[in-house]
Amino acid sequence: MIGTKIKMLRVKKRISQVELAEVVGVSQPTIVAWENNKHYPGYEEIVKMCRLFEVNVDYMLDFDLREFPVWRGYAELEPDQQQVIVMLVQTFLKLNEEKKAAKENAKARA
Repeated sequence: MIGTKIKMLRVKKRISQVELAEVVGVSQPTIVAWENNKHYPGYEEIVKMCRLFEVNVDYMLDFDLREFPVWRGYAELEPDQQQVIVMLVQTFLKLNEEKKAAKENAKARA
């Protein structure tokens, strides 16, 4: 459950419920409700917590990519073929970062 994951990550990061509440923009009782799986955070709150805890959304939500055909196909590839896929993804991520930085620089100059 996401509440258990939130509590585990918060304790690991050594921050209080109050501190987490301030970062996420909610009240401390809301954090308690999440951690006890009584209520669930929305998308924006999940993203903020993922950034704070330095985890991805898939991890936070226990989302298993292996359930999808593309992932199963990847798992069936030879290790050298998998490495090519990893290199492509890393290249695209780097390109996206460069594009984002270029846009931010263009805005700053304007």
